[in-house]
Amino acid sequence: MASLRILYSAAVIAQTVARLGQELNRDYGAVTEPVVLLVVLKGALVFAADLIRQLHFPCEIACIQASSYRQGTSPDALQVSEMADLTGRTVIVLEDIVDTGLTLQRILSGLSARSVQVCTLLDKPHRRRVAVPIHYRGLVLIEDEFIVGYGLDYAERYRELPDIAVLVPSSLPNEEERSA
Repeated sequence: MASLRILYSAAVIAQTVARLGQELNRDYGAVTEPVVLLVVLKGALVFAADLIRQLHFPCEIACIQASSYRQGTSPDALQVSEMADLTGRTVIVLEDIVDTGLTLQRILSGLSARSVQVCTLLDKPHRRRVAVPIHYRGLVLIEDEFIVGYGLDYAERYRELPDIAVLVPSSLPNEEERSA
């Protein structure tokens, strides 16, 4: 098993998700029509499941799959699945992490919703390559480390971890991966 260093404990994550839930309830608590929660799979699945249980307004769930990290720690070509028609709907995009902004930009450009807001558990603003709006932000990462756990993965591994951990570079499979 790879070497991991805990960055955010399950308790810190739970507090952050609760805070985001309170912010969303404050802003959407009076809605009468369901808000569509657009979950960006696979990484945001765990975050979305916990966040949804904090919400006190009517909502529906839609999913979109986006992937740019296949087997390593450097992004490959971005792939985004087809999205449901959300024309005229109020949408909150649920992301696990906003890094370069390219995935989120692509998703937002494909939405024709009446209103779109973004809620992310993690933000890496120093890595941003394109400007994207983030309306609800959980935790800000200031170091450029590859993280796993709580839905985030490395080659489909570590999603089940309750904490968010740094995958220690010396534990990556090869030198090329470490320099990415």
